[in-house]
Amino acid sequence: MPNLPFFTLDGEEILFEDIRKGKPVVINYFASWCPPCKEELPHFQRAFDEYGDRISFIFLNAMDGQRETKATLETFVKQTNFTGPIYTDEGLFGYVFQTNSLPTTVFVNADGTLANGYLGYVSESVLIENLEALLTQE
Repeated sequence: MPNLPFFTLDGEEILFEDIRKGKPVVINYFASWCPPCKEELPHFQRAFDEYGDRISFIFLNAMDGQRETKATLETFVKQTNFTGPIYTDEGLFGYVFQTNSLPTTVFVNADGTLANGYLGYVSESVLIENLEALLTQE
């Protein structure tokens, strides 16, 4: 996984490796207007609550400044009571992974290698299966 720059909602730049901190990572690329993103969000929230101390989570918002803005995202977070760490980028994630599909979910092993990825909705059972695989990867 490249050491991509991400941005907090306060505009602070943070590199992938500084978020990862040697742990496995799940990156969920989403937007507040995306129906499958909204559908999978509750089980991503539960996974973050359960695994967040052992796996780094990056909820990467596809902010485009038109359809998705800081205001629409903040409203969405308040309405859903979402507590996961949300970041934005400058389109590098989509470029590196050649995706504009939402949601996109990528699983990264603790050593920084790619473990798995999905375009579209991820069921709770598939999410948990992949998180458990990250924790047992040698």
